[in-house]
Amino acid sequence: MSRISFTGLVPDFISVNSGAYSIWLKALIEERGFGVSRLSYFFVDNKESKALNRSLLNHDYATDIITINHSRGKRLKVELYLGRKIIEENAQELGTPVEKEFARVLAHGLLHCMGWDDQTEVDRLAMRKEEEICLISRPVLEGK
Repeated sequence: MSRISFTGLVPDFISVNSGAYSIWLKALIEERGFGVSRLSYFFVDNKESKALNRSLLNHDYATDIITINHSRGKRLKVELYLGRKIIEENAQELGTPVEKEFARVLAHGLLHCMGWDDQTEVDRLAMRKEEEICLISRPVLEGK
């Protein structure tokens, strides 16, 4: 069993390149002094994203990612729920390739589990800078 899994409404470009994405995510984690116990990425629709956001965080809207961290020390054991439609809409709004926006969100959830936060403007800028560092090594997909 892989320690990194992608399930649910997984975009085709991630599904067919899941090995490359797994290698990339594992490297991001190890470069920051952490290890992988288990990463479970669940791609969900807006209805499920909104329901999870409401039940877990008391927010009444769909979101791009919800991260549930079960990690112990420096070994990451994380459930990440990605709102597929929200990510696609954000990519369009930002004028960025959808593959890049998905990669940013994949990394964003992990950064939270490794100590980055985005509650203040200063923290948001630091996290965005770290996301950009992560994106430098993201999988390059054929034809993208």
